[in-house]
Amino acid sequence: MKKLQTKIVSIIFITLIIFAIIIPTKVLGANEDLQIICTEKGDYIIYVKDLAKTEFYFAISENKDEDILNLNDTIATLDEEGNRVVLITAEQYEKMDENKTYYLYIKTSATATSYIVKELDFTDSFNQEKMKEVEETTERISTIVEKEILEFEGEEEGKDKKVTVGALKITDSEDAKYYFSINKVEKNDEYAKIIELAEKLNGELDRYSKIAIEKEFYTLYHKLENEQKWKLVENMQIKQPSEAKNEDKYVVYIKKVNKDGTEITDAKLMTSYRVEDEGINEIKEEKEVKKTSKLPITGDSIILFVILTIIIIVSIMVFIRIKKLETKKEEK
Repeated sequence: MKKLQTKIVSIIFITLIIFAIIIPTKVLGANEDLQIICTEKGDYIIYVKDLAKTEFYFAISENKDEDILNLNDTIATLDEEGNRVVLITAEQYEKMDENKTYYLYIKTSATATSYIVKELDFTDSFNQEKMKEVEETTERISTIVEKEILEFEGEEEGKDKKVTVGALKITDSEDAKYYFSINKVEKNDEYAKIIELAEKLNGELDRYSKIAIEKEFYTLYHKLENEQKWKLVENMQIKQPSEAKNEDKYVVYIKKVNKDGTEITDAKLMTSYRVEDEGINEIKEEKEVKKTSKLPITGDSIILFVILTIIIIVSIMVFIRIKKLETKKEEK
């Protein structure tokens, strides 16, 4: 009897082990590990954090506690850059009920024994049009940086002073009207944050991280855009603030209004330029003193110079006459 009980316990134990190996277990995961892109065709491309180079498998279900045996696993496809992604075509998406919540089941290999389950939120997707807008920021309105713009030239505290500064010159269409708003970058403020995000986007990033930063940049860019106090641009030039010190940083929002009423906004990073030169006249006067000390020119000097010239000419004529007389005597 004891032997029979031992056999039964052993069989149950072995069966549990087999089920644990064969049937994957489910682990619920946070949906912030997904970046969803909606293409122009209406397809949805889902990037899974840390799995871009992993040949993973996935399935989609309406139930977060779906029976594992009911899942039809599909291998992740490759995007244009060679990243592994979940692709939901426009046709597949149209068949999904927008009033239902769907779950993404992921396992990292064909033989994996567990799934990661993530809730899909298609309303949080980022479309390619928004991505393009982020990537073209600073390039939508053409500008160049100008330096050596005279801000002040005159006397201050008994000394001559000259101040040159920098500006942004708009080189875009002159048929449009332009408006601007300048915002100084302070440590840890939102303008410092948007510069930080822009610098990250210019660096080396994997696709998942790039999309995440682009979404954050897009949201912050438009939040700040709505807070701008616009001023009309004059002479196609945006001067830095008069109080700006050399190397101060500013985020400049520019709005272009075309004749047909359409608007384009852009943002630029302005690093201020300011050079102050003092004592200009003192330097010039010193040079003039040195110059006049070498060659003093007065009325008396001119008379002496004329007399000296006449004496030299007469001497030359006398010398020539003497030479001619000597030559005639030798001929005789």
